[in-house]
Amino acid sequence: WTALLSLTLHPLSVEVATSPITLSPIEPSTHFSVSLSGFASEDEAEQVELSISSALHLNIESRVEGDTKYFRVSVHYDGEAAFSEGAAALHLSFSHIPESYPPLGGIQIVRMPLMDGLEKNRPIPVRQANLEAFNSYANTAEGLMRHYQLVEHVVLPTLENDPNAWLRPSNWVPIGSADAPFEGSFNGSDNTLSGLQLSFSSAPFDELGLFGVIGEGAAIENLGVLGFSMNNGPSVGGGVVARNNGGLVHNCHAKGNFEDYNIGAAGGVVGLNEGGTVRSSHAAVNIYGTSGPSGGVVGRNNGGTVTHCYATGSLAGQTATGGVVGENNGGRVQNSYSSNNLMGYPGDVGGVVGNNSGTVQNCYATGNISGNQTAFFHGGGVVGWNNGGVVENCYATGNIGTGSYSMGGVAGGGEGTVRNCVALSPSVRSLWAHTTPTRIAFWNNATIMNYARADMQLYAENALLDPESLMFGRYTEHGQNLPLSGDNSVSDPHWWTTASHWATTGGASAWDFENIWEWVETNNTGGAGPYNLPILRNVGGLQNPSVR
Repeated sequence: WTALLSLTLHPLSVEVATSPITLSPIEPSTHFSVSLSGFASEDEAEQVELSISSALHLNIESRVEGDTKYFRVSVHYDGEAAFSEGAAALHLSFSHIPESYPPLGGIQIVRMPLMDGLEKNRPIPVRQANLEAFNSYANTAEGLMRHYQLVEHVVLPTLENDPNAWLRPSNWVPIGSADAPFEGSFNGSDNTLSGLQLSFSSAPFDELGLFGVIGEGAAIENLGVLGFSMNNGPSVGGGVVARNNGGLVHNCHAKGNFEDYNIGAAGGVVGLNEGGTVRSSHAAVNIYGTSGPSGGVVGRNNGGTVTHCYATGSLAGQTATGGVVGENNGGRVQNSYSSNNLMGYPGDVGGVVGNNSGTVQNCYATGNISGNQTAFFHGGGVVGWNNGGVVENCYATGNIGTGSYSMGGVAGGGEGTVRNCVALSPSVRSLWAHTTPTRIAFWNNATIMNYARADMQLYAENALLDPESLMFGRYTEHGQNLPLSGDNSVSDPHWWTTASHWATTGGASAWDFENIWEWVETNNTGGAGPYNLPILRNVGGLQNPSVR
């Protein structure tokens, strides 16, 4: 107990002690005590009554011991009334005090902390002790509209798996659904929730995530979800949010695993981003066996924006697999990077985006790309299949290989636009002789002002192509030769910042080293030597790309 008020009026004294609990819809009840002491007899103390004026529901009990009368006041908040100041005022007054005692000075006021969650500046505090209550309340009609704040790191209880994978248990009910999305806000305050376990077999929802579905105007911010595991998902799954229908996911990160994810989209932070924004977020996830699009940060991006994000880990998908976004349908993926190693079984596999019909801009990827030798279709250092989209001001450094169809240093194929990009993959391989690997992009892309490392090796059916051959030469124009060292090379900052090296018409622009990219002279790992490739500003993570 913490004494909030101590007022002495001889010969009587009043003391009020309140509980440290902050009242809210998920912790609606508490109590406090009031004592009035200094009476000459128990009979005098017994006569005294306490009255309290408040919008809260109250119950008062009393007892007398010696010269003191004690009141225990039980307080209950119904979750409906608004308290704009973040506290409830309780007006205390005493009656039937004998006239022989001086007056107590009128009404005493006690202010009890209360967060109603009706406005973002009055968030409901969430902590370990009320985590289960939060999960239940947040899925009610009222709770879906409220605002919350995680005030400490919390851990969900671990449930033992059944030997039958289909019957794996769940320890959480995703907040929000397609019929009743979450419309409020949740501020993690840079705290984490650990141990999320979800399986469709025991949580029969179409969306699996800490939040199932969030709606337009909802915001999930400053939150980490660590050590999650999901399997047997029927529709979409994300470590933080399964489906974002027009809301904001900002400064969130996730670490965990997807296994045997049957259908739909899977993303480390967000499974499906429908017109929403995912910003300044990152994930370290392993995704295996998905039959829908899978991405390190977002599984499928439909008309939304994914910006200032990054991903690590490993992904193996079956339709569209991307280091940052699996499938980008008319949306924007920008200012983001991936160091994931990716594999397709089969599908479109790209270092940043697997399948792109939107815009991929100012991104890079450093991981390797590979695939099933008989079923892998399209693989690219930045985008696997550029389906009428735009890829610009991007680069990739990983090896691209073992694909059975179209492969490219930037884009595996498609009929979109690739411009102002740099392919730095040591090698690009295609396992079929009649599907030529390419330095920049296969198929009918509009390729404008792109570059490829001069010593890149192209393989078709495991045979190294002769740079003088017709097959090799047919695609050489898809990237001007770029040396790896010396002046005007990939390792020369001046080369990157020279505007004449890039297309600047038709909506294109040179590489922006004032607002988006930067060249760091010393690496951030404490080791010797400079970076020899540009990195992204204001994105975070351990950025240390280099030419292999």
